[in-house]
Amino acid sequence: MIKVVMFDLGQTLIDEASRQPFPHAVEALTAITEAHPAPKTCLVSDFKMELTPAKAMKEYVAILEAAGLRSFFEPVQKRVTLSNHAGTLKPSRKIFEKALQRLGVPATPFKHCCFITENAAHIKAVREKLHMQAFQFGVDFTDWAEVPPMLGVISPSASSSSWHTISVPRHEDLKDIQVEVPDSPHALEEVKSYVASLANNEQIEGRPGKPALRATHALVTDPQGQRRLVRKRFSQF
Repeated sequence: MIKVVMFDLGQTLIDEASRQPFPHAVEALTAITEAHPAPKTCLVSDFKMELTPAKAMKEYVAILEAAGLRSFFEPVQKRVTLSNHAGTLKPSRKIFEKALQRLGVPATPFKHCCFITENAAHIKAVREKLHMQAFQFGVDFTDWAEVPPMLGVISPSASSSSWHTISVPRHEDLKDIQVEVPDSPHALEEVKSYVASLANNEQIEGRPGKPALRATHALVTDPQGQRRLVRKRFSQF
């Protein structure tokens, strides 16, 4: 179970060139914040190490505010941790421990934390050395709209759902599978696109002859013989 979600900022939530959020990042943060139950969230970023923590925070929070994301991480003194605070850069264990300490949940095991970043080296390190859960922007997902269901959170506005039968183009083994779709406009098309992304990125377990390298979902057969796509628990990381 994911209890804490840690986000990188530059080139993950925001484009460093424009300093504006990537498409659907705001909607994803909103859904995660409104989830039931909602995980705790914070930012963990490397920043200008030559600055004091106070000066670094002032500059960093100004970037966050200009991007329109500050409200998602208030109070920033608890929910923003910079390399300046820890005296070291990611992916050091120390910076993530400092983030949990500042967040007020220092005893949370890393296995119940998820780190989201675009940095492949950081993803590899936190998975292998810290045994954290992790998603890489651009690899594990390419659209922030995919993130809330990947985290296993349920927004109150999307709590009602029903099962639909779909087929994934160019994947014969994913023909006529059942998927759970929120009862909201356009949700079916969004889910179809999401499942296609899972298939293309080898994230579906239970496909004959196609081992899943980073399985987030699995195909199971229900008592009626229908194949259903269900979300896996993330304890495998």
